Parts: sequence; C-alpha cells; structure tokens
Amino acid sequence: MSKYCVGCNTTRPDEHFYASSVEADGLNRYCKHCCKVNRSLEAVRKRDKKSGISTRQKHRAIQLGVEFDAEITLADVFKKDAGWCGICQKWVQPRHASMDHILPLSRGGTHLLVNLQLTHLICNLRKGNSVD
Repeated sequence: MSKYCVGCNTTRPDEHFYASSVEADGLNRYCKHCCKVNRSLEAVRKRDKKSGISTRQKHRAIQLGVEFDAEITLADVFKKDAGWCGICQKWVQPRHASMDHILPLSRGGTHLLVNLQLTHLICNLRKGNSVD
C-alpha cells in the first residue's frame, strides 16, 4: 500500500510513515523524512538566531547592492531543500547548516530563495565564491 505525504506532496509506501493512533488509516500524515525535517527546523531557527547567519547575509546583499529578500531565514532554506546539502547531497545536521548563494553575491548573484541552497558549513567554505 501507499500513502500521500502532505509535507513533500509525494506518494510513498506505507513503511515510509510512522504509526499514528490519531489518523484513520493508522499512519502519520507526514513521511518519516518530512518528520525529520520538521523536528530539525527548531534547532536550525535557534542556530540562526544565535549566530545571525540570515542577518549577515542580508547585510552583505545590501552592501553589494544586489536584489534581496529581507525575510529569508536559514530555516526557510533548510525547509526548501528538505535538509539535504546542495553540494555533497548528504543530510545536514542543524548545527552544520549554512546557506550558500548558488551564484555568489560577489559575482552579481541575488539574495533570493531561488539563488540559495542549503549546505554544510564546510562545503560552503570549500566552495568559496565559485559558481559550481
């Protein structure tokens, strides 16, 4: 059997869902991966608040005079990419989360969600201001 996940909008096999006594079919509304992402979001929000990642990126965009969205947070990028690093394609622990500009700000990239990807901090540092 299979079930539709309301988090990632995909149909997955039943074994990809946790049991739930509340739901009529006995399975959670979210798949296991979406549950993992949702549990991690609070830790990402706390890390962002403590370290000011989102604020620093917004100020860099202002200084460089590029288009930006002041409302973007690290948690938004984490949720968009479902916790996967855009560089190495592995799961990102909240304490290692970083936002990377696909086209770097220093090369005319924007600070908009379409130009941002979630990365491990170490992957982001290795990439530097390259475009790949």
